[in-house]
Amino acid sequence: MKKMRERKSCFSLSFEALLVVLILGLQFLEGVNGGCEEAPVIFSFGDSNADTGGLAAGLGFPVNPPNGRSFFGRSTGRLSDGRLVIDFLCKFPPLPKRKKGRKCIGGIEVNRSG
Repeated sequence: MKKMRERKSCFSLSFEALLVVLILGLQFLEGVNGGCEEAPVIFSFGDSNADTGGLAAGLGFPVNPPNGRSFFGRSTGRLSDGRLVIDFLCKFPPLPKRKKGRKCIGGIEVNRSG
């Protein structure tokens, strides 16, 4: 009988602890999503999925065709000829364009070729 009481009390404490953790967790989630109305932001740090090769063109190194013609309709010096993963991510949902000299509210892309 003593073992049954110990098991029940142990179960009761475990259940109460789990209940407290769940309640606190739900309050935390509510605080995270609690009315934030800022624009979505994407930070892309030019790995192989986002690197278009702008550094090579910027330094004056020749980049052989197709170098971006399919995507922009003209030669751009990009090492990629098509859209990248980051291009699709920024299209859905559309993010506001960042104006030079303004605060970074719509995301920023930092990449290089190398």
